[in-house]
Amino acid sequence: MASVYLKRGTWYLSFRDASGRWRTKASKAKTKTEARRLAEDLERRSERQAQGLELPELPDLRAAAAGAGGT
Repeated sequence: MASVYLKRGTWYLSFRDASGRWRTKASKAKTKTEARRLAEDLERRSERQAQGLELPELPDLRAAAAGAGGT
């Protein structure tokens, strides 16, 4: 079950990812209700990925490549 907590003015989301590990992610939520909804959405997405119903998100390689070799 996803959970949220407030630390130094930022709402943090704790949820289980597709492999079953607990993950923590900072959010831009303004309220506890908004943070809880975000956390539940992330956990729901992870459950769907674990069941093979949704593909995992891939990192944006263009942004990483632009920052690595740019002058």
